[in-house]
Amino acid sequence: ALWHPAHLPTIVPLGAFTEWYRYYFELGLHRRNGDAFPGSSDTDPLLWGAMGIVPGARTGTSGGVDDARCIVDYTQQDDAQDDYSGYWHERDHHAKALNITVPVLYAQGWNDGNVATTGFPLLWANLTNSPEKRIWLEQHGHGVPSSKKGYHEYVHRWLDHWLLGKDNGALALPDVIVEDNTGKFHSEATWPPSDAMNLTFNLSGSSRFPPHASPATVSSRDR
Repeated sequence: ALWHPAHLPTIVPLGAFTEWYRYYFELGLHRRNGDAFPGSSDTDPLLWGAMGIVPGARTGTSGGVDDARCIVDYTQQDDAQDDYSGYWHERDHHAKALNITVPVLYAQGWNDGNVATTGFPLLWANLTNSPEKRIWLEQHGHGVPSSKKGYHEYVHRWLDHWLLGKDNGALALPDVIVEDNTGKFHSEATWPPSDAMNLTFNLSGSSRFPPHASPATVSSRDR
């Protein structure tokens, strides 16, 4: 979508990687993506190299492909330091989302231990040049929403409109579909919802989080 291919009418990302730094780190701490050490974050680059399918191969000084460099750079950035460096800046899709000019239907699971759920609000906010955007937020993990029937009906209606040109009321679908923590679905006109509130919590040694305390506070968005 960022490259504006001529025959791309819409995109439907599922738990997509919106910012690679946030995928590996959260507030400066290594997320491990649900894995204990050593996990897939550590072993995948070695597996890719062994299979000869290292992504993003670099060009060496001779002009040839330098696959080994990709593994070295990734390992250095993932394990040896945790700063938001130029390496991660190149792989930040949030700001680049301004360049997306096709309709977007995005889905994210609240319980996704793979892709950080703190990423999609930044991407969503920057989709200002997308002519139509919708989002489906559900209580499930990584991948296709667990209420597959309802989600697939929504998606097929969307795709039939943009790919086949059907006048099927797809644009009348709610902009935001949300499953709350009680298992109930509802729609919203915007995200965050217009009645959303930010709460601050004091981090203490107890098991409770007294709201509106100071001086040490953290937004509820970051809990």
